[in-house]
Amino acid sequence: LRVAAVLGWRAAECGPPDADGDGITDDIDACPRVPEDVDGYLDDDGCPDDNDGDGIADADDACPSLAGPADLEGCPDGDGDGLADVKDACPADAGPIELDGCPDRDGDGFRDKDDACPDKPGGQKSKDGCPVVVVTRKAIKINDKVLFETDGDRILPSSYGLLDQVARVMKENSQLKKIEVQGHTDNTGTDGYNDALSNRRARAVRTYLIEAGVAPERLVSKGYGETQPVASGDSDAVRAQNRRVEFKILEQ
Repeated sequence: LRVAAVLGWRAAECGPPDADGDGITDDIDACPRVPEDVDGYLDDDGCPDDNDGDGIADADDACPSLAGPADLEGCPDGDGDGLADVKDACPADAGPIELDGCPDRDGDGFRDKDDACPDKPGGQKSKDGCPVVVVTRKAIKINDKVLFETDGDRILPSSYGLLDQVARVMKENSQLKKIEVQGHTDNTGTDGYNDALSNRRARAVRTYLIEAGVAPERLVSKGYGETQPVASGDSDAVRAQNRRVEFKILEQ
């Protein structure tokens, strides 16, 4: 009896083999060397499945229920911009990968859906996608500040991009015959000091624009010191507003 029991136990232990260890014995496993991927789809044949039929096994497919190319890990790309829909912030509209797959009509680096001016390039210093430099009836408006070293007339490199845009706008608008570069200071210091500083700063900006390709005869410069404030008060914020460079149209 003891021998029979041992033989019976060994027979049960040595049942049909399961070479790939997927729980489906080799005698009924259609893929005995490759384990079944248990995902709720055809799990009883012993083979890894391809639910969406894109040629990529579900185990290796990032989107097993949606057909897509191998270079996108099996995920679809509805707008054909090279970014899989699951990673694309604008899956129905093609756009560059660096903008999360969203379009940028004016090419200013702002996605159209985030751009307050989607058909007008905002440029390097823009905060909302709208142009930083705009021509109005009386002036070239800059939606930023020209910055200088403290108490000096050296233009800081952070303002080069802004002035390059001013130069570009002037070259594109030949009807602007003459522009006055105006320098303005806050009320810190004496009148004489502020007049001289604002003159030097206005000249420095004029020189920069000429070096950027604007014809010299189209530019004049003048410092107004502290005589034309745009804000009143003695706070740092008010003083910062009053320290500025403006571009007034004299002839067009």
